[in-house]
Amino acid sequence: MQLSVQRCGPMLGIIAVLFLAACTTPVAPPRSLTPTGTDTPARPSAPAPTDTPAATHTNAFTPTPTDTPTIAFTPTPSFTPTPGFNAPGEYPVRKCGSFAPGGVYAAGIENVRVCIESVRVNDDRTMQFNVRWRVSFKDAYTYPVGPYAGDKNILLIDDLENEYHHTQVGGCAAAATELTTDRSECAGWFLFPAALPGATSFRFIDFLHLMSIDGIVLRQTETPTPTTQA
Repeated sequence: MQLSVQRCGPMLGIIAVLFLAACTTPVAPPRSLTPTGTDTPARPSAPAPTDTPAATHTNAFTPTPTDTPTIAFTPTPSFTPTPGFNAPGEYPVRKCGSFAPGGVYAAGIENVRVCIESVRVNDDRTMQFNVRWRVSFKDAYTYPVGPYAGDKNILLIDDLENEYHHTQVGGCAAAATELTTDRSECAGWFLFPAALPGATSFRFIDFLHLMSIDGIVLRQTETPTPTTQA
């Protein structure tokens, strides 16, 4: 027994040294389970929201605008006389024409002279042609003048070839008048419509006797004498 202790003494000493070394070796504190700030991985940030474009409605058919036509109403033009011509007033004319009557009057009558002495343009632009008939006799005959109411053989034609038919007659143009050697002339008148725009001259025509008085111009360099309605 004593021998066993002695043999084992050195071994026990080594074990004791190792044990003490083990007991004096500092033990590292356990690592905290809570990570430090540096060890905490950065949380990825959420992407910044972007504006989502609002949904827009697109018409499948976009009509092309067209201009709406404007209907222009042209007023009926009022009567406008030719400037400088046919204004209201009294116009001396003193133009004549003549014809030789045939038939039963040929033997006793040399000719019949018809004169436009004047033209009166009224305020409504109607034209009164004042006419005088004068008969030259060869013998004792009578010659009838008128009536000319409704007679389409006596008319006016202007320089634009417009025709004017008389609407009223007066004096010996209105009633049958017998001219003789004792009374060889008489006076009467014809009322014609207003001159049309552009007309500047007129012809007084008697188609029955093939007589024409041309170049009747109703224009004065001075203001025409104002008319006085009776």
